[in-house]
Amino acid sequence: MLRAMMHRGITAPVALALVASALVGCSGQSPSAPLPPLEPPVPASEPAAPPAPAPEPEPAESPPAAAEPAPSPSPDGVDLAGLLTAPVPSLCDHPPGTLSAGRLAGIPQGDGGVELPDSTVEDILAGAETTRLAAVGPSETGEPQVAAVLQCDRGGVGWPDAIVLWTRDFQLLGGFALDGLTGGGRESAEFVESAPEGGFRVGWRTTLDTDAMCCGLGSAEAVFAWRAGAVSASEVALHDGSDEVAELIRLVREGQEVPASLATRDAVDGLREVFSDGLLVRDNDVRCGEPLPWDLPQDAPALGPIPCVTTIGNDGGFVVFAVSPGEWNEYTVTEAYSPPIALTGAGPLPPRS
Repeated sequence: MLRAMMHRGITAPVALALVASALVGCSGQSPSAPLPPLEPPVPASEPAAPPAPAPEPEPAESPPAAAEPAPSPSPDGVDLAGLLTAPVPSLCDHPPGTLSAGRLAGIPQGDGGVELPDSTVEDILAGAETTRLAAVGPSETGEPQVAAVLQCDRGGVGWPDAIVLWTRDFQLLGGFALDGLTGGGRESAEFVESAPEGGFRVGWRTTLDTDAMCCGLGSAEAVFAWRAGAVSASEVALHDGSDEVAELIRLVREGQEVPASLATRDAVDGLREVFSDGLLVRDNDVRCGEPLPWDLPQDAPALGPIPCVTTIGNDGGFVVFAVSPGEWNEYTVTEAYSPPIALTGAGPLPPRS
């Protein structure tokens, strides 16, 4: 708590009692006449000194000029500003080279480019110690390394993002295009962070089989590290809403409360109706983002943006779900629907793609 200290000066006036005895003389001066001044008079031969001039006020101190924003080193002592002029590998079939202000120079106009994301450049110029699409962290041997997302294209639409690794002094190690793991063709990175066991955890968006190429609704992640002379990936996971559908099935089957963040009331009521018919809905065979093997009736609920399906174990039927994506790896089940019995003879689900 801030406190204000107040100082109060106390002065004690000194009272002088002057006892004067005045005799009234022939001049007729009254005892009530004013007393002469206490200061001695100034001799006539010495003119009174002029009063000292008041001191001129000191000029107000000007505020210091605003300093240019300077990049700040990370806790590992690595200055992310080195990314702006870092060497980069061949990406989008462009030759390898060195960035200038975060962009690879020398590429002919109209032939695309290789560059750091705008948000990364802006954060570095603002002096940020961290940024969403770049990170500093230990390698698997404990030495600090740098990882950052690079974007590239050949003119027109963007190609999949790539993750690139450097040593702490920005010697290039290597890169990895994210579509090499998920094959969506439009992989867009969401974050880069240091992994506790070494390397870097990266999350990105990717397209599912039912997505338009422009708009990936799947969420993927992996840990990238420099191993045996190459950037390799481990702990690869794809999220498409199937985990949320399986959790909804378990909660409804067990009669537990379903969080609103997991499923809408329509989805919960629809699934409860399926269970009320005595059907055994499987939670271990949920598939999302794949085309359904048959057409639904016209009165069936809409199953977008992500359709999901699972099997009913005791009669060979199916339950279909609609899932809506939010932020990265956030999915909400919005519909649950059991097709009419006529569709139960459509055969088993095809093998997973």
